[in-house]
Amino acid sequence: MAAQIVPLPAVTLVQAAGQFLARRDLDADTIRSYGQTLRRLRHDLGDDTALSLLTPDQAAAVFT
Repeated sequence: MAAQIVPLPAVTLVQAAGQFLARRDLDADTIRSYGQTLRRLRHDLGDDTALSLLTPDQAAAVFT
């Protein structure tokens, strides 16, 4: 029997950011700091950008 390929669900940048910032092990300062960074990425790249398609070059370009 051939292996079946199961596609992974597309996680968007806004979903990933929200899930990360909702972690219980982050303190308030970390949430604020990372939140600012993630908002910048979302603003420049778009909330609906698939995380799997995001490249290091795209992320670096946002902050240069």
